[in-house]
Amino acid sequence: MGLGRIRSKKAAARAESYALEADYEFARQSLAAAVARAYFTTIEAAQQEANAQETLDIYQEYSKLTDVRKQQGFASDFDVSQITSRNAAAEDALYAAQAARAQTIRAIEAASREVSPSVCPRKSSNAVRTSSPASAVSPPLFTG
Repeated sequence: MGLGRIRSKKAAARAESYALEADYEFARQSLAAAVARAYFTTIEAAQQEANAQETLDIYQEYSKLTDVRKQQGFASDFDVSQITSRNAAAEDALYAAQAARAQTIRAIEAASREVSPSVCPRKSSNAVRTSSPASAVSPPLFTG
């Protein structure tokens, strides 16, 4: 009777081990998916930031041209105030885009933090990458 109990405990321990391994694999894949989502969102945010910067540059150039036209008598105060307002709106859009990009970078960093060895002591050949997330993102997106 003692031998049967030992066998059933051994089987239970093996089943628990398999369940823990499956939980670990699920967590690993979920983490990889979260990092991938955050990475693509960061790319999108960087593109939106570039668009906002381009828009601001255009409005700033147009503002200079409007000032010159005003000095020459071809533009009114209304024209100047209108382009000034558009310029301010473009600056706000740029700040919002920069904040969104920074937030997505923080999301990558949060999702890819190194797991503590005490929480997950298992080492495997397909372990989650824990290097700096900034190195995983192409440099042209984060210049400026």
